[in-house]
Formats: sequence, structure tokens, C-alpha cells
Amino acid sequence: MRPVLRLYRAMMAVGKELDGIDPARKALFLGVPQVVWDEAGQRQVKLTNVSNSKQHTYESIVRKFNSNGVYFKPVEEKSVLDHVRMAFRSRQAKFNSSSFEALRQMQLVLASAKKLPPRKRVQKRNRSHGLKVISGIKHVSSTSGRLLVGHPLASISQPLLHRSLVIIDNNQKKSHVRGLILNRPTQKTVRSAINPNWGKQHFGDLLDQKLWVGGDNIDQGFSIIHKWGDIKHARELIPGLYVNYLQDNFAKGDYSPVHDIRERIKKENITHNEISGCLRILLGGCTWSRSELELMIGNNSWMAVAPSTEYDLQQYCINNRRCDYDSWKAVLNATDASALSGIPPLDSPFGESYRILIEDHHRKVQALRDSALKATAN
Repeated sequence: MRPVLRLYRAMMAVGKELDGIDPARKALFLGVPQVVWDEAGQRQVKLTNVSNSKQHTYESIVRKFNSNGVYFKPVEEKSVLDHVRMAFRSRQAKFNSSSFEALRQMQLVLASAKKLPPRKRVQKRNRSHGLKVISGIKHVSSTSGRLLVGHPLASISQPLLHRSLVIIDNNQKKSHVRGLILNRPTQKTVRSAINPNWGKQHFGDLLDQKLWVGGDNIDQGFSIIHKWGDIKHARELIPGLYVNYLQDNFAKGDYSPVHDIRERIKKENITHNEISGCLRILLGGCTWSRSELELMIGNNSWMAVAPSTEYDLQQYCINNRRCDYDSWKAVLNATDASALSGIPPLDSPFGESYRILIEDHHRKVQALRDSALKATAN
């Protein structure tokens, strides 16, 4: 039997098994991107060797399977078998001994997938508030006021961003996008992160509100997400939901937004326990260049979600007191990519079975990126 035919039959057999597993396990079918982000140079870098004829066929299969992204997003059901067939029928395809590496990679994915716990069948409910994953985003400008949901396998080296829920405000600068993480509560209050005397003067009763982490960029300072559009310097995220970036005003000696919010609370007779349903105070934020975020959305590291109503967004921004890991899962379950919620957390007993797979994959991409940067420099 010819080696190519033997390879084809073996890959078809593994592909059939992969097609038999649920979409959450198919997410372990990781691909190498064609373009990566160079943090130091703040630019996109093409990985030219990915398309090299010496590369095994695994990359061409997985690239099509994952819609040219690194991660699988099950918005539309896809077949591994179909992509194996297409790879072998392609006139450009070239096979040699290194092509058997593709089979090894597929067997590794299958072995890791089999170690995951059985996916629980969740009874579908008719939701009056739906969320939709936006497909084919080419410009970040279309994500303002949207939620970004982190892919369950992305950002494993960044605990703050891993499985996070981020609201986007892209009106900061033409070249950058600003966002706030919504599901990272702390056990502390605002009082613990602010000068006591200065804080009491300006924040008053707000000092005893729960403090949330908005991102790893602490220089962004304090932000307040709230529902009052007439607060000074308030920026509209969507109708009925606003944000004040307090650091921008504090730097100019302007504390009026905090004073206005305190006055509104007093005027509407909002009790201390009711304040958390009207606003959220965050420390820090996230900042990306536009091209960087577009790249991450394109490779499925982030999924942009469009709420169908104002309530859909408000319930995750200010109305949900338990906005932690559960909220990330709740948002994902409310989208057409809900199957991804079946992947257990990396710190679970099952996480180790695929953590190694992901970390090996990241090292591979890192090596390709370094090689591409070296070639560009020369």
C-alpha cells in the first residue's frame, strides 16, 4: 500500500472519531495562525512558513476547519472528514514522510478530547433575551458597545483575560480600543484602594461599594459604569448604559462626575444595598491597538457578541451581583457558540489533559513568530 493512501485512510479513521465527539471537544483542534501580533513592534507579522510545502497537511486541514482562526468556534457545524478529503484532493497538496506528523497531531487531539468529562445535556429554554456572535468582523469600529467573550482555551497565560467578559468602548483614540472586564470582582471595597481622607471627601458612601478589576492597565484608574446619561463627561456605551473614566477627569482636578452620581443616588432615594444595581466601580482597564484586537477576533481568541436589547447588556454590567465565572458561562450559553461552555476550566481535574496540548501549541506559534521576526529583521 502506498504511504499516501495509508496516511489518508488513517487520517479518515481518526477524523471519523473526531466528528463523533461534541463541539466542545472539537475546540481542541488548534491551528497555527497565518498572521500574529508583534507586541514590541506593535504590528502584524505574517508567518510565511505556515504555507510552505514542507509543512505537513495538518495545518491546511485545521485552518479551514477553524475558518482560518487558531480556535474552533462552533457557530456552524463543521466536519473534520470533509476537510481531510479536501486536503488530499487539492492539486497543490504535497505529501512526504513529514506529513505523518498531521496524523500524530490529530491522534493527540483525540486522546485529549477523550479525557474530558461527558458533556451534560442542557435542556434548551426559550430565551426572551438572546445574544448573537457576530461573524466576519473586519473592523473593530463595529464592536463598540458590544461584549467580548473570551474563548475558553485562549489567554491561558493571562489570568485576568482568560474566560473573561469585556465591554468595548472604541472611542478612546483612532488607533486604540478601550475595554472593561465585567466578571472580575474582588473581596475588597473602593475604600481599600484609595487615600482615606481624599476618598471620603469625593466618594463618600461609594467607598463601601464592591471594587471590581477592569483590566491589567492600572494606569487607567477608576471607572464607573452606570445608567444615568446626564452625568458630566459620561460616555454612552449603548442607550441606557454609560461609563465615566474618572482618571481622565481627576488628572485635571475635576471630580464632578463622582459628585453628580452621589447627588443622583440621594435624589432618587437609592438605599446602600440598591446602589450595586445602578452602578459598578472598576479599577484598571484593557487597551488594545485596533489592528491587534481585529486580529484576535479574527483568530477566535475573542468572540464579539451583539445583545438584542439594552437589558441583555445591563444585566451583565450593573444588574448582576454574581458577575464572575458564572456570567462568562451564562453569556456563552446564550449564544450560538454555547457548546464551548462544555470545556472545563484549566484548574479542574480534567484541565491537565489538554493544558499540555495548548501550551505546546503556543510554544510552536511562538517559535514561528520569532523565526518570522528574525527573517524580517534580516
